[in-house]
Amino acid sequence: MVVFVTGKKIIVTLVTTAGLTATGYACDDDSPPPPYPKICDPNLPIVSIAVPFWGYLLGNLFVAAMAMTTSELQAEIEEIDDEIDRATERQRLRRELEELKAELMEQEDLNGSDEAYKGDIDADESGQFVCSSEACSRQPVQGQRKNGVVRASGDACTNFGHQILEGEFTWKLLPMSWLRTALRHERTSVANSTVFFVGGFAFCFVYSPTGGPVMNSTDDDKRRCGSLAIRAYDCAEPMALRYGIYAKNSTGDFVQWGATQDEIHPAHELRAYGPDVHPEGSPPQAIGIFGLTHEQLLQSEWVQDDTLTLKLVLEVRLLGVQVTSQRSEREAVDIPKPTLHRDVQALFEDAASGDVQLLSAC
Repeated sequence: MVVFVTGKKIIVTLVTTAGLTATGYACDDDSPPPPYPKICDPNLPIVSIAVPFWGYLLGNLFVAAMAMTTSELQAEIEEIDDEIDRATERQRLRRELEELKAELMEQEDLNGSDEAYKGDIDADESGQFVCSSEACSRQPVQGQRKNGVVRASGDACTNFGHQILEGEFTWKLLPMSWLRTALRHERTSVANSTVFFVGGFAFCFVYSPTGGPVMNSTDDDKRRCGSLAIRAYDCAEPMALRYGIYAKNSTGDFVQWGATQDEIHPAHELRAYGPDVHPEGSPPQAIGIFGLTHEQLLQSEWVQDDTLTLKLVLEVRLLGVQVTSQRSEREAVDIPKPTLHRDVQALFEDAASGDVQLLSAC
């Protein structure tokens, strides 16, 4: 505290350790004041104004301290908000890194499967032009004609389903009542299952409570939208797939939603399939599982104990047609033409080759 006494004026400045100051003056006359607030009645003696004077200084000091505290608090809040944003970004990057690692592992699995498939093609055990060992190894029999002809006979079978892989996958979503809020909290619009494999082909379930995009882009630059979709990942060669989607009802039975569908999935592409999956801007008549919105689904028989249970039944056909055949060749017996009718006619007319004679008496 610094005190200046000038005539009948007292000028006091309080300085705290935090650097806060409060200044005022007291006087008992009408002399020109310094540039500080006057805090007393000029007709009162200096001694009598001590209490209000000190109260004024302490009040000024409190206001200054509060102003500084508020400013510091606001700065601290802003700094914490910035730290939260940075921490959230680090968390997002961690999740993105985990997704990239998962995709890398999936791609490594696919590459391993493709390498094995290439080996099977080179060994003629699989592939688009595979042939059965019997049909490929059997050489034509060169018949030796003697007195007759060589005749061949055989049968063949063309099998389009000798390389069909089958799989089932069950997915539970719970609690369904939290799903919309959880997706907003996680800053995403869809729920994804884990990736599952049928052979070397990767798939996953995708659920959108709004019926919005389930696939960002395709070869025709249109996003695919729908409520529940099967996402098929890229593969080394085209595959044919047949799928059916089922939901569990209140009795514990799985009921199929939509019809069983066949699709041709191109090589090196990521696509989505499902009963209500459609290009953005071209919606079907009904969107939603069994035509229900998310809110209607929550109140339906398909959600039990706040849980939606789904099942995918999937068949994957690999490229290739299997052709099997059986062939036989033999020398035919030379069978002479029939002569019975001619022999009987000669016997009747001329009794040729006969041992019976008929005599008639005239």
